[in-house]
Amino acid sequence: IRNCYNFSYMSRLEGSWELTRNGETVAGGSIGSMAIPPQKSEELALGYHVSDDGRCYIKISFASYGNDLIPDGEIVGFTQFLLKSEIYSEEKLTFGNVNVNEDMSKVTISSDNFTYTYSKSDCAFSSLKVGSAELLRSKMSFNLWRAIIDNDLEFYDEWKSLGLDRASMYEYNTEVHPGEGFVTITSNGFMGADGLDPIFNIKVEWTVFANGLIELHSEIEKNPATVLNAVPRFGLNLTMDKSFDTVEFFGYGPFDSYCDRHNSSYIGKFTNKVNREMTDYLRPQSSGNHHNVHWGYVRNQTGLGLIFSNEADGFDFSAVAYSDKELQAAKHSFMLPQADKTVVSVDYKQSGVGNMKFCEDKFVFSLSILPTGTMQNYPL
Repeated sequence: IRNCYNFSYMSRLEGSWELTRNGETVAGGSIGSMAIPPQKSEELALGYHVSDDGRCYIKISFASYGNDLIPDGEIVGFTQFLLKSEIYSEEKLTFGNVNVNEDMSKVTISSDNFTYTYSKSDCAFSSLKVGSAELLRSKMSFNLWRAIIDNDLEFYDEWKSLGLDRASMYEYNTEVHPGEGFVTITSNGFMGADGLDPIFNIKVEWTVFANGLIELHSEIEKNPATVLNAVPRFGLNLTMDKSFDTVEFFGYGPFDSYCDRHNSSYIGKFTNKVNREMTDYLRPQSSGNHHNVHWGYVRNQTGLGLIFSNEADGFDFSAVAYSDKELQAAKHSFMLPQADKTVVSVDYKQSGVGNMKFCEDKFVFSLSILPTGTMQNYPL
């Protein structure tokens, strides 16, 4: 531990540590006060055991005591880092039967307790029913746009001229391949705006298992003919009913975080109401994003909802009460419509709030989606 003060000892700071596994605290303790002189450092040994599996982090914090300007116990600094452990993926259950019906515009996949409808033209699902309950208020869609934040203004004219704000999927062809306990749907297409060159060429592969689990594997490549320096984001966007008003996630929190703005956040397991996720800026704009999320869960009061996860790679995730279109149209918060839905974004990446803009010519976006109610005791 290094004391970076020029004149003060660290004696008015008291340290503590916390070890978590998959967001749950498994060990911790007090470090106490350390009288480290200015610009000096000391080594500290912490005794703890790291689990053989799971995502394990240790967080070391220092709180202020005896300072007239800072309330006693207030955290003034912390650090957190990932400890070496194995990350095991859950076994995919494929028991049971999957029924498939296909026509010119859609594919319907059903089992004993779910019915999913895949829209060929959108290369994504338009309906996810568990029993008689519909989880989607509107169809899923691949998305490149966000409600412009202040630091996006220098890119705004370029993004609009390329049609990023109105880009949608255009499908070339779709193939359906049933298997034993699962079905795979593969679609090829591109993202772009009417009358303009394609922005990205996309191949998506969706696999639906008999237990209700949905897996996405997509390969995205920028059109070489399109001159594009950055995009706001790339990912899936969907709308749920306002009754799905609770969001849980394991990633950077508890407040907004981005690829270039998360040093004040820490990795943990957080729960919040959807209507509290949006930051009330003077001018409505995109907010509520959480960076490096490994699973996100949007649910109603009974636990019915959707779990999004990626064991290997974190993603950007948000669940807010307004669409990007509504946020961008409102000049002030009071001009926003009454909140009547939950808008979920699950992004491969989202541009930062500073100069770290998302720009990759070729990438892979993978995601697992589980409607709760299709499988008991799904591990988060």
